[in-house]
Amino acid sequence: MSAAREFIVGTCNYYDPKAPATHVWIVKQEGDKLEVSHSFETIQNPQFLTFHGNTLYLVSDKESTPRTGTVAAYRWDPETRTAQLINTQDSCGRDPCHVFVAAAPGDAAPTVLLANYTGGTIAAYPVAKDGALGPASDSRHHDGVLHASLVDRQESPHPHAIYLDPYVRKWVLVPDLGLDTVFVYEFLSSHSALAGATSSPRHARLEPGSGPRHLSFHPTLPIVYALCELTATVVVLNFDVTTGSLTVAQTLATLPAGVTPKRDHHCGSAHIYVRRDGAALYLTNRTDKTIVALAIDAAGHVSLAARESTRGETPRNFCLTRDGKHIVVANQNTNNLVLFTTDASGSLTHRSELVLPEPPTFVAELLH
Repeated sequence: MSAAREFIVGTCNYYDPKAPATHVWIVKQEGDKLEVSHSFETIQNPQFLTFHGNTLYLVSDKESTPRTGTVAAYRWDPETRTAQLINTQDSCGRDPCHVFVAAAPGDAAPTVLLANYTGGTIAAYPVAKDGALGPASDSRHHDGVLHASLVDRQESPHPHAIYLDPYVRKWVLVPDLGLDTVFVYEFLSSHSALAGATSSPRHARLEPGSGPRHLSFHPTLPIVYALCELTATVVVLNFDVTTGSLTVAQTLATLPAGVTPKRDHHCGSAHIYVRRDGAALYLTNRTDKTIVALAIDAAGHVSLAARESTRGETPRNFCLTRDGKHIVVANQNTNNLVLFTTDASGSLTHRSELVLPEPPTFVAELLH
């Protein structure tokens, strides 16, 4: 039997504002079995989270007046597998959906970056020695040309994620679903700030109506993979690490022929992750409730390798373990985590599942 591992699971109840999710869950895997080992209470709807050392950062759509979001810092206790609140800050916008801890080479302290979906903003926060968040040191509102292809999703800017590039740690990349653009900003780490205009030519302007949602990076080649929620396509982007410019190299459809979304032009692709060996990537599609594996060739281009049902509704997020052998999918609308094994070819085999008391929206391997 393989050694036990743990996963940390964020939650959010979008569909019942009167009953928000209030816990982060710790789930243990032993062999092919998943079970809850711990949980701890947080501010409401802790939907996306990340670690830096023993500090946990999470974003929440906590209600306030006027309505805004919250970013919170928690001190993680590896002995009790729980966390205690350090402090919170306003997220500088509504519905924060992604948080990332960024540090450039030589930085004494990191910067926390976040994206606010409904607010159309991104923000940066300095971090103190004890992990506490300072007030926002920079925030930006996206603007650009809007397309009328999907009025209820592209009526305004919608930054859906934010990342520091892993190659030179100089560029911050932000896929904006509402503007069909992957924005690229220069990271001014000493000031916990971003530089660059929203009109910069370095940004990648994707096909109208595509709706880029999440990104993942090739481990050795300067290539970024953008998953487009509205068209269920993966866009392969060549990345010039000197200038920060992105250029489109390939676009691949990931839904089977003949499969159509319930809502016109809304395919519901959710999350994407490149395997550590760079030979494959995985993604989830909510329209057909699948996890898809794409093979990656020597040039970084992709092709379909495997497709498997997620055994649940709305596969919003998933985790690929560091050894590349296991995947846990978080099915938001059926409250279940589903465990798969995978191999070098990308083939997926269902192993087990676990139903949680709250809707899972994020899952990551716990390494602390």
